[in-house]
This record gives sequence, C-alpha cells and structure tokens, in this order.
Amino acid sequence: MRVLVFAAAALGLCGCATGPIMDVAQCQTADWKQIGYQDGATGHDATRYAARDQACMTAGYPGKSELYLAGHAEGVRAFCTPQNGFRAGVDGRSYAGQCPPDLDPQFRNAYRDGRDIYDATSALRSVESSLNSLRDERDRIERKIAMNEGGLAMQGIPPAEAERIRNELFRLRSERNRVDNDMRDREREYRWRSDDLSRLRYRIGAPYGSW
Repeated sequence: MRVLVFAAAALGLCGCATGPIMDVAQCQTADWKQIGYQDGATGHDATRYAARDQACMTAGYPGKSELYLAGHAEGVRAFCTPQNGFRAGVDGRSYAGQCPPDLDPQFRNAYRDGRDIYDATSALRSVESSLNSLRDERDRIERKIAMNEGGLAMQGIPPAEAERIRNELFRLRSERNRVDNDMRDREREYRWRSDDLSRLRYRIGAPYGSW
C-alpha cells in the first residue's frame, strides 16, 4: 500500500514528505527494506517514502511500501537511543515523536537535555554577537570623535564651523556613553549566560558520552 498517510500513522510518525530523489539505476536495484532502515536509523520519518516512491514510479519501478515500512521500523529503533536524542537536541533539530512508545520517554528526556544546551548556547552566542556589534559601533564613534577633535584643533577655523564641530562632538560623546551603557548591560548578560551554560553542563554531566 502506498498511501503515505497510512504509512505515517501506522508508525506514529509525522513530518515533511520531502526526501532524496532516486535515479533510475537506484530504483532498479533498490532494496526497499534497507532504504527504509537507513531512513529510520538516521532519524527521518516514514513520510520520506513519498518522494522516493514518486521518483521510482516515474522511472517505471514503483516502490514497495511494506518492505520500506518494515525496514524503517527497525531503523527507528536503532535511532531512538538517549545518545541520539541528546545529540539531536544539542544540534537544534526538531523531534516530532518519531520514536515508538517504549523508547520515546528516554529519547525525549535526553532530547530535552540536549535542547537545553542548544538554547543556552544560542542565547550566549546571541549576546556575544550583540556585544561585538556594540564594540564595532564604539570604535566607529571613537574614530569620528578623533576626526572632529582634529578638525576643531585646526588653525583659522571659522566660528560657525567650530560651533558645528562642538555640537557634533557633544552628540558623538553622548552616543558613546549610550553604547558604553549598553555594553555593560551585555557584558553582565554574557557572564550570566555563560554561568547558566556552565550550570547546565554540570547538571547534565556526561551520561550520553562526551560532548
């Protein structure tokens, strides 16, 4: 049976129906049980069968859903380990309940630990990026201040121009103060985020292997 909705429901899986396109030679020699196993063992849900089947039907070699689903069910069980769950979380991948009921709890708990690490790391990187942008902004302001101070020190500068430069310097120094305040805020947040990540690493430890 090639009705993909049935295939996904039968395995309790869900996801996108897109998948790799198979060429004629691959379709001719396809071991559909092994293909299903490989998809399941790499964390892909059974809806990936749709694109494979469509490509092979177009080439004149329709897929074999029963073999694919049997192989996929075995592959999913190989994939649904706590180690893979944790890695999927750390990598920021989504989990839509692909694992069978007897393996789901351990996989899901490990995935949540990994996702906590991913979220904390992403937050730290975001603050770091913001801090780097503020540092670049401050450098630009400092260069403008130095340029205007140099212009103000020039001999024979007209009074109106000198007043304009003084006003610009006042604006730039105020802007620098604003950036300095923002940098201090981001630096405090960076330390907090870094401590949060360290606490997570300590709490989680290494039950899933090194990471």
